[in-house]
Amino acid sequence: MTYHSLVHYLAELDDPRHAKGIRHLQLSTLTIMVMAMLCGRTSLKGMARFARAHVQALAEVIPLPRNKAPSYSTFQRLSQQLNNESLCVHFNRWMQQYVPAETIAIDGKSITSTFQQHGQDKQRFTALVSFFGHHSQLIGCIGKLENDQRSEIDLVHELISTLRIERSVFTLDALHCQKKRWPKLLPKATATLSRSRAINPRSIGL
Repeated sequence: MTYHSLVHYLAELDDPRHAKGIRHLQLSTLTIMVMAMLCGRTSLKGMARFARAHVQALAEVIPLPRNKAPSYSTFQRLSQQLNNESLCVHFNRWMQQYVPAETIAIDGKSITSTFQQHGQDKQRFTALVSFFGHHSQLIGCIGKLENDQRSEIDLVHELISTLRIERSVFTLDALHCQKKRWPKLLPKATATLSRSRAINPRSIGL
């Protein structure tokens, strides 16, 4: 099997920006963003500071016009315009090379900065669902959803249907444990239930 780097898959993403005025290549900017996050700089301003601080070293391996690092506004525009669903698909394609048969924890978390309609009965927000391998300690799959457009249950089922894994166990929150839905997705699956006083985990074993 031939393994490809994350950069290989990021290079396949369409650039949403207008061609006129583009100074830094999308792939170069995304690569720096990934490197910054690996170093703990997860905010856009932190990424910009990381790029400025290491611009000489970055310019040796990444195409940077006139050896200048992307600015904060460049990171901001790209993060706002990039197709997040497409990014998730390409990330998942990359990680499928490394996903072994193991116990996978599936969980969704809302992104705080995306909350809208505060104080109302129905709040709107963006959430990120991740598949985390207990043994590998890797996030093997991710998906994004808008809570007013689709449910976490539907997204999880969609992501599971795209995975190429066997003999694995999924652990999920109670909201996913609707036995009538799982046989349609995993006709050969064996459902098992474990209980605890602190939490009530349920798992689907393949």
